[in-house]
Amino acid sequence: MTIEWSPISRLMFRQGWLLLVAGTCLSAAPMISQLRLVRHADPVMASGYRKLLRAWLVLGNLLWVVMGVGLESGSVPSLVHYFGRPRLCATAAFHLSL
Repeated sequence: MTIEWSPISRLMFRQGWLLLVAGTCLSAAPMISQLRLVRHADPVMASGYRKLLRAWLVLGNLLWVVMGVGLESGSVPSLVHYFGRPRLCATAAFHLSL
């Protein structure tokens, strides 16, 4: 069964993982501003904040990248299939990455 996607529903249900990645990156903005303040106040702490920021971006986006791989490979029809019981291998990987 082939689903005909309108442009808005395609953005929400097929490429919605990209919006989630963008949201995670935007939520790091306060950390970036804090890093700038700490860098001037105490340069020794700056490397720790930098590591924290990198970990936040990598681990925070890991879940969404797993979701994107399943969606873009075609093994999961839409974003909605990730919620509920894992029936497909890609949705099981999503639940395991939680």
